[in-house]
Amino acid sequence: MNSKILDLANFLDFHGTRYITFLSFALNYAAGGFNTFGYHLTNVVIHILNSIMVYFLITLIFQTPAMKPAGYGVLTPRIEYVALAVSLVFISHPIQTQAVSYIVQRFASLATFFYLLSVLTYVKARLIYTSRNTAEGQSKSFLLPYAVSIVSAALAMKTKEISFTLPFIIALCEFVFFSAGEKLSVRFLFLSPFLLTLLIIPLVSQAFHRRAEWM
Repeated sequence: MNSKILDLANFLDFHGTRYITFLSFALNYAAGGFNTFGYHLTNVVIHILNSIMVYFLITLIFQTPAMKPAGYGVLTPRIEYVALAVSLVFISHPIQTQAVSYIVQRFASLATFFYLLSVLTYVKARLIYTSRNTAEGQSKSFLLPYAVSIVSAALAMKTKEISFTLPFIIALCEFVFFSAGEKLSVRFLFLSPFLLTLLIIPLVSQAFHRRAEWM
């Protein structure tokens, strides 16, 4: 056990790459000590939220420009059924039991939470941006979901190192699901903040190890 989670008052001194997960453990400890119920309940809630995001991510992907030639592009009951089926498989598949039953697996499940949230809100922001010439698109701003996506990406990087692949997945979504007719410079502007988040893990790791050597 990392002793830092036992003292929430001093927790801001912890600067590792898994800061967010350790912070969640510290909050669990502050609320219930070593009572495992709170830890497991938190894991269950995270897993349920991940499943919900899988549902909404699939519904959004079916509304992207790349899906229009296949006869999609708008939300239909059929798409909702597919998204529901996939999210139910995600939440109930036996391989997912570790995310709930093992407390320490929160590192992976919480990183997945921010990972999915970042991709989901990025796709949402891009959909709003691509519909800016329509009446519906003009009434909405893509900036809020876009900002949430960037912040979520940064938090994912501070949750577990598996999140290092996130900017590449977002870039893949951009070039697979959205129109190639847009200027490359515009697409790069959308992606550039996520590419910068690639620096978080190596820089934080280097600073953390350097600090450990000084202590």
